[in-house]
Parts: sequence; C-alpha cells; structure tokens
Amino acid sequence: MLRPERFNQTLVTALSKVVNETSDDWDEHIDAVAFAYRINVQATTRKSPFELLYGVTARLPQQLKDDGGEYSWATDDATAEAISRRVETIADVIQQKRKSAHENITATQAKQKKRFDLKHAPPTFSVGDRVLKYNRRRDTRKGDKLEKRYQGPYVVVEVMGKGTYRLTTANGSPVKVLANSRDLKHFTGDGYASPRKATTVDLTSAPSEPPTSPPRPWIPALNLFESDRQLVQSAKLNDRCVDAVNTLIGQHQGQASQSTVFSQSASGFAAAPPNSVMIIHAPEHWVTVADIDEAVCYIDSLRPHQPITAYVIRQLLQLFPHRLDDEGKLRMSILPSTPQTQGDDCGVLAAAYATELVAGDGVAGLQAPFDVPAMRPHLEQCLEEGVMASFPKMTKGVRGRRRKVLRVAVDASGVMVLNE
Repeated sequence: MLRPERFNQTLVTALSKVVNETSDDWDEHIDAVAFAYRINVQATTRKSPFELLYGVTARLPQQLKDDGGEYSWATDDATAEAISRRVETIADVIQQKRKSAHENITATQAKQKKRFDLKHAPPTFSVGDRVLKYNRRRDTRKGDKLEKRYQGPYVVVEVMGKGTYRLTTANGSPVKVLANSRDLKHFTGDGYASPRKATTVDLTSAPSEPPTSPPRPWIPALNLFESDRQLVQSAKLNDRCVDAVNTLIGQHQGQASQSTVFSQSASGFAAAPPNSVMIIHAPEHWVTVADIDEAVCYIDSLRPHQPITAYVIRQLLQLFPHRLDDEGKLRMSILPSTPQTQGDDCGVLAAAYATELVAGDGVAGLQAPFDVPAMRPHLEQCLEEGVMASFPKMTKGVRGRRRKVLRVAVDASGVMVLNE
C-alpha cells in the first residue's frame, strides 16, 4: 500500500530537479514526473506501477513508429476477435504479474525484518546483573537536559517476561516501577556519568567502587528476598510480597495466580476462574476481590473513605467478564471489614481478608477484629511455611458497629450505588 507521505517526499524530490530557479513552475512538471514514477520499476515488487495496473509495460513516445506523422495501432488482423483474445491474454497476464509482485513484496519484507531484528534485538539480562537505567525524565517537557542520561547502577532481581525486569538499588531497596529492556544497559563499572557540574577528579587517588552483591534470598520458591522480609515485618507490602500471598491463596484453591504487575501492562489480567480470591493494586493501596457464590465481592480496609478508581475498575472488568450483566455492568458487593488504623497495613489486611475467605470463617469473619500487632509475624510465618492460615483475632473487646453490605454496579464510566 502506497503511503501518501512517502510518495509526497518522492514527488517533491523529483520536482526539485526540474523546476526553474524561482521554483514557481512546479505544477507544469507534475504530469511528467508522475508518469516517470509510474513506469519506473520498483525494487520491492520488481514491476512498475503501470505494468501492475494495465498488464503491459508502458511504450514511450520514442518507441512508437512514425507513420506519416501519426501512429496507427490498427493492422489487418485487428478484428474484434483478435482484440478479444488480446484482452483475455492481458487479463491473465495481469493476475500472474500481480501474484508475482505480491510474492516479491513478501520476500522483501522477510529480508527487511531479518536485518532489522539483527540490529535491534532487545538486550537480555539475568538475575544478579548490574544495569544502568535510562533517565526518561530528560525527555519530558519538564525534564532537565543536564540530568544524567543513565541512572544506577541497579541490580536485576526478577525477570518478569516480555522484556520487563524488576530492579533494586545497590543497597537492596526495591524500585517500584518495572523497567523495560530498551531502557537498560549492562553496567560495566566504568563510572560513566553525565555530571551536573564539571568537577576535577584525581584518578590516582579516587577510591574504587565496591562490588554490589545480589540481594540475599529469603524464600526462593516464592521469589522473595531479605528486603521483602523487612517489608513484611514493618512496612507496606510490595508487588512481590502480594504476589507471594496470591500464589499461596491460589494453591489453597487449586488455581493458578496472576502477578499484580499485570495491572500496569497494556494487556492486563486474564479472566479469573469462578470462586477465585486475589489481592489487586489500587493507587498506593491494596484491596481484596473475590468471586464467591456467583457474586463479586470487594473488600477494602479504607472503605467507605477510599473511592473505587477507574484504575481499579479496569482490573475488575478484566478479572470478572463472566459476571457482567446485559448492560455491560459488573454488579458487586462491598463487604464490611476490620478497618485499617495504620498507614502501611493495607497489604497485610488484604492478605488477612483473602485468607479469611478461603481458609477461615468466610464472609462472616471479615468484621471480627484482627489482632493487629500479631498480624505481621503471622504473615511472615505463613510465607515461610508456604501455607496461608487464618490470621489471629482479638478474643476480648468490643467489636464495634457492624456495617451493612453496599451493593454497586461498575463499568468504564464509573460507579453506581444500588443501595444506600
């Protein structure tokens, strides 16, 4: 298919060679330039556009015979029958030539793809590799052109597939955003940098950078490291910790789990099987969703103060397409639960909700007050043992007012409350 922008470039280039000095007679040369383009054999098709349209090669004026000043194509055998045979022949020839041109295009495209892949093969990295990451902020409108071109070094701690990697800093701190292979390059230890200001360095006395060791594993079967253990003990859970919980929840149900990082990808989640329970990502937050007794349930430790955002709705529609009604809406119940009182506990509470649904008292146990100080040690033990068990609850104290179930319908346009 001819691209107009590319042909316009060819047309302008050709016109620039024949116009006058003031370039104001270009319109007088368009017919001649266009005809020259049409009879020129293309490298890809190995045919001229004229030949593919009419089935014959173009006859130029100098090729025509001069017979008394006029050329006559009529001959003695130019009868109606002969003309008909000629038309049939050309029709057959056109099909053959167009088929040949199509095969030539396919072969040329395959060669071009092979050459492109050889020059543009994405780099591959392994766990433990030290890499530099391209600073994309330099390319934004508010970016500082004098910023370092590459940042790091970072350490690859997980290969996510499809050219994406999970990184940590040199001291083991996790990098929240996944990195694409096109933004990474191997760190050679040559100290490459683009400093903000020029400085004078005494290379003879500059200390060498100590080698960075890969992060220490904690639970290899769940792809957890010692840095993740620290998060389980005292901070907000990251994707890797939540993926580990989802994996154990899925094993308890006999189902395969999906990584929460799929929420950040263009393809998104695959549809979840019936009766599935998992933790998904909300902006700076974790929530639990479940398909229980042919109904979708939503449990959030910050409800009713935390809104259901478009980002969360997109994940819900991807996970539960089989629960959409005739209007394309997903009807679900927002279940009351033990509320969150500390800012970093959303992931731990989400793990407690999910575990309660599959290995505890079910929906009825969601409002029972959990023993918050004992939750993190319990989660750490569950991960180490590879089995999720019901989280400890308080045996004394007031349970507080029991909230009712809130039923809503969600679609791409937002949330509609069905009961107050």
